[in-house]
Amino acid sequence: MPSDKMRRRLLGLRILFVVLLLAMIFNLAVIMLAHSNNFKKLADTTQFYENLVPAHRGAIMSSDTYDTAEILAQSATIYDAYIDRSKFAQELLDIYETEQEIYAAAISPDFLVKMKYKFKGEPLPAAIPFDLGVTVTKLIRSLAKNLEIEETVILEKLQLGETVNETLSNGETISTFFPYDIEFLTTEKVYNALNILQNKGLGGVLLKADVPKQTVDEINALLQRIGENYDNDGTAEGRRYTIGSVNFRETSTRYYPKSTLAAPVIGFLTAGDSFGVEKTYNDYLEGKDGLTITAKDANGNEMYYRNSERIPAVDGNDVYLTIDTTVQSIMEKQLKTMCDTYEVANYGSAIMMNVKTGAIIAMASYPSIDLNNPYKLATTDYLK
Repeated sequence: MPSDKMRRRLLGLRILFVVLLLAMIFNLAVIMLAHSNNFKKLADTTQFYENLVPAHRGAIMSSDTYDTAEILAQSATIYDAYIDRSKFAQELLDIYETEQEIYAAAISPDFLVKMKYKFKGEPLPAAIPFDLGVTVTKLIRSLAKNLEIEETVILEKLQLGETVNETLSNGETISTFFPYDIEFLTTEKVYNALNILQNKGLGGVLLKADVPKQTVDEINALLQRIGENYDNDGTAEGRRYTIGSVNFRETSTRYYPKSTLAAPVIGFLTAGDSFGVEKTYNDYLEGKDGLTITAKDANGNEMYYRNSERIPAVDGNDVYLTIDTTVQSIMEKQLKTMCDTYEVANYGSAIMMNVKTGAIIAMASYPSIDLNNPYKLATTDYLK
């Protein structure tokens, strides 16, 4: 039997174990209850990207004294174009392999059963030779034309080219990437490059910022017809494939249709400067930005539109002024004439008010600014 001394030691060890266990449980409880939000944010940062979806700022309108009010300031929807490089490579390789199987089926009956199953009992498509090089060339040229960027820019972003390593005299190695010549994109070159691109696991990359809605629609229509060829008479020939690796992220920009009209009244709002109605009524005009939450892959690349959640933005409110654009335009012209005629040294200003209500009908100053380019004077006459 254990001695009293041994029993006391065992009891002390048990008490110590219980104390340590309770301390560990207490620390875990503190972490879970007091710091859970911090750890959740850290985990979200590791697994997700958060991208703001800018709210559309409310419009600034002129007086509706006459039939309709005119827009003096408004927010326009524009888009940023992205391409998911790994997905692009996978989609094009899948199209190529499908076309190869279809073509093989036409010359080898052994493939007929497999292909009929793939097309779910529908008539087997006609065999048309598929050139991967030509298809990618047409796609890149169309994207470059619509986005108004150089073809080499797309080739470089997709890494369609060769990397040359050069060893300098000091032993340092410099790697230089040379994109393929768009005129000589063969099926072999493109196939090898796409396989390398797919194996790298690269995520999305920006192709072009500030893309207008019309261009987005044109590109989306193009992406529905990959692989389609046309005869000289315009008859469609071949199969249509759709690729989803080119995506557009919505954003917003401020636009002033009247440019200089009532510019000092309307004002503008930037990170560094703000004045006029844009500043004074900012709380009414600005909305609440939305959020796009996008998952990251194992390499930390954003997986555009694969795993994402969108919280829509809430647009701002419109503000209506008492300014009458017709009177405002006449006042600005007359003010300029007066300043030029009498060689006003600094600047001139004028205002017209409704004496009964106090409403400002027109308010002008000369020289003015172009609100679409606010850091440049709207007239060079003032500098002469």
